[in-house]
Amino acid sequence: MNNRWVIKVAALAAVMLFPLFLRAQDVRELMREKKWTAARARCEELLKENPSDAGLLISAGICAVNQRNYAAAIEHLSRASEISPKKFLPAYLLGVIYEETGNLYKARAYFEKALKNAKDKKAKDRAEKHLDNVSEAIGEGR
Repeated sequence: MNNRWVIKVAALAAVMLFPLFLRAQDVRELMREKKWTAARARCEELLKENPSDAGLLISAGICAVNQRNYAAAIEHLSRASEISPKKFLPAYLLGVIYEETGNLYKARAYFEKALKNAKDKKAKDRAEKHLDNVSEAIGEGR
């Protein structure tokens, strides 16, 4: 393959994606400031242009969780999990949502998936702790 062609394609992709990158920075800043409504609105706006961006879906899901809008959070995080099935965070957050809303069997399934996807000890420990709590609650018939 011609190296010039590869460089041109890479440059074109960078030019096309740079505006999206800048707008995603806006989302991160709004999230840092805990402006969940504005950040989620920005994510959803950007998702219209790029509906398969797992990072934006996760960010929108986090914002929705912080707004206690679990239906929207489940929608965004489920899509992120489908697009990137090996990511820890969507599975973990879905587990937390289902645990908080009392759907312990779904919570357990997502915590098992999160544990399988965890890349570091901290993530594994978090998923294991929740998995143990949910499994114990199921065992006690809660």
